Amino acid sequence: DLDSLEDFAVYGEFTWQATDEWQLTAGVRWFEQSMKREAFLTSPFYAVDCSLSEAACSTINNSETFSKTIYKLNSSYDIGEDSMVYFTRSQGYRRGGTNTLPAEGERFHEYGVPLTYTPDIVTNNEIGLKGYLFKQRFSYTLAAYYMQWEDIQLDTFSPANDYQMAFNGGEAISQGIELETNF
Repeated sequence: DLDSLEDFAVYGEFTWQATDEWQLTAGVRWFEQSMKREAFLTSPFYAVDCSLSEAACSTINNSETFSKTIYKLNSSYDIGEDSMVYFTRSQGYRRGGTNTLPAEGERFHEYGVPLTYTPDIVTNNEIGLKGYLFKQRFSYTLAAYYMQWEDIQLDTFSPANDYQMAFNGGEAISQGIELETNF
């Protein structure tokens, strides 16, 4: 189990109304997360007397600190009384963590098993058009987006003794066009 998690963040957002039709928004978030895990593991397959076999028992003592700054930028322009165009570039994250793996024993390090994993970050770019038609009985949103996901957190089992763990993978890209309507 995770024994302690400290999460500290400072964030803010500012919107400037440049004209009656045009607005700009900027936001920033800085975070720092510190985590510590202490646990005692024994073999899950059979009863073990740790005084007889220290190799079958392990004390886990993992800790890590992560910090990062993420941001948001947005601009929208009213092109009529019932419609607007917008652009958004924003980031999101999922906190990192520590794995419950025996710290002792070189078998985990030989396989390249990480004792910690870092936060993953998604950067989203979106441009779109929103509005109403027919006396606001019909609403629509048409958007094009491009998202880049870095250091993807993946859940799996370690190659040594099948302990559940997480690790950072590569990156992924999601892009497309979305149409949403409501009548």
